[in-house]
Amino acid sequence: MSTDDPVFQTVIAPFVVALLVVAASRLVGGGRRAELLAGVGVVLGILVGYALLEGVPQFPPPASKQKLFYLIAFGGLVGLVVDWLGRPSLIDALAIVAFPAACLTWLAWRQLNAGPESTLLVTLAVLWAGSAAALRRLVDASDRGAGVTGPLLLIVAAIGTAGVALLGRTATLALLSGAIAAGAGTIALWNYVASIGGGGRASFGRTALLAAAGGLAVICALLVLYTPTASRVALVGILLVPFSETVARRLRLGSGAAERILSPIVHGAVAAVPALAAIGFAYWASGGTLTQ
Repeated sequence: MSTDDPVFQTVIAPFVVALLVVAASRLVGGGRRAELLAGVGVVLGILVGYALLEGVPQFPPPASKQKLFYLIAFGGLVGLVVDWLGRPSLIDALAIVAFPAACLTWLAWRQLNAGPESTLLVTLAVLWAGSAAALRRLVDASDRGAGVTGPLLLIVAAIGTAGVALLGRTATLALLSGAIAAGAGTIALWNYVASIGGGGRASFGRTALLAAAGGLAVICALLVLYTPTASRVALVGILLVPFSETVARRLRLGSGAAERILSPIVHGAVAAVPALAAIGFAYWASGGTLTQ
């Protein structure tokens, strides 16, 4: 596969970069430093994927899509501060609420500055509420269990978003969703192997979560605000993915090694239901075509 291949640029390269940094984080002795470095690795992996595909955009970016690069970096920075402070409850909660609001404000700044219509304000309010609720659910899932469920839910949501974006005739956003899935995949894979083999786990802290999940929320906002060919209704299915964990947790999977092996598989299967429904609806809404 050539290094000019978009799949290499947005899936393989981000995964390798993030995995190398996550692996290196185990060399610093664990604890807070290892957690912070692992999170930075996920952020770097996603940003490398963007840079290889689109190049590093100038600042300030002239197009809304180019703001994604800086918002991912900003999310990583906010998350890094929260993780560094030890995730105090008030600051943690404020970050989850304020970060998507800041992203949406910057994305729609020109329209807001020009005198927004009520339709835009309602759309932004719905996007903010959905993003904040999804981030909260991912935070809760990431703070439980073996550190696999949170990133796994994000992977499924990113794949679903990629499908909706591709069917909405915007391959670039689909590929960038793949970069987010690849970055989160490093933590999910590392922790899954560690939960079975007994190795040290890498925390999916706020650094990785706000960059990756926040970046995915920005992609969904770009699809809603600036991609009329993408199905808005289909994105409701993506929003439901983080909430699927509530259903999966009710399923009895035994205990011990069997639970550690089967639980992520079951969580992924349950999460795939709304994601596949979203892709299916987007396919129907597009008339069954993938052409741009």
